[in-house]
Amino acid sequence: MRRLPLPLFGLAVAALAAQSPQPGEPARQALLQKVGDFARGYLQHLPDFVCLRITQHYTRKAGSPDWKLQVKIAEELSWFQHSEHYRVVAVNDVPRNKVPRLVMWSGLVTTSGSFGKVVEELFAPESHAAFAWKGTETIARAEAWVFSYRVPRGYTVKSCRGLIIPVCKTSDYPYGGAIYISPDNASILRITVAPENPKPQDAGAHSIDYGRVTIAGSEYLLPVADSYQQVFGKTEIRNEAVYRDYRKFTADSTIRLAPDGR
Repeated sequence: MRRLPLPLFGLAVAALAAQSPQPGEPARQALLQKVGDFARGYLQHLPDFVCLRITQHYTRKAGSPDWKLQVKIAEELSWFQHSEHYRVVAVNDVPRNKVPRLVMWSGLVTTSGSFGKVVEELFAPESHAAFAWKGTETIARAEAWVFSYRVPRGYTVKSCRGLIIPVCKTSDYPYGGAIYISPDNASILRITVAPENPKPQDAGAHSIDYGRVTIAGSEYLLPVADSYQQVFGKTEIRNEAVYRDYRKFTADSTIRLAPDGR
């Protein structure tokens, strides 16, 4: 047996000691059970709210290493009557009604209706999701227990091209991905969704980051960022979005951007 020199041996022991022990199967299943109980009533417990979603849309030619910024879209996202509602408020930091039509008609891809649905559908009994342990990672400086999953039933995603007269397509496909969970409070930190063998133009890969957000004095689990990537022929698209300025929805709720568009 090869022996390490004493200093190297000491470093190796210290490194092993610093690693967090992997949780056992009972602890993993208990965490999934907690998240499942929360997810099955997730949408019903959300308050009506409004926030700002800012998405940077990128494109590149297939095989190219460089992404080109296509357009920056600011949307008002309202949640009421248990559904999402989006309204474009600015394009490239310019109020929507002042943007040239050429920009408004650009073939950008937008997504909606995903942040809450993916949570509930993943843990719905009829989804028959199968989970498998992947390990631990760090998400936003927090430890996450990571599980891969596969859902044999269809996942529905709606994607649209264009802003003034959007052309939308709804796709259903089996899917899989990973869920990242905080072991401290059983909060979902991230969910990734990827289709299984779709036609490239029909669906893309989605990743949603969640965080604790305070609305009207109460804390809720809501999206803080998301990304979406898809291939259209010889062109790839990628959307990177952030969510901010959450507040309670009222009848006169509206988004007002700062002079610099932020």
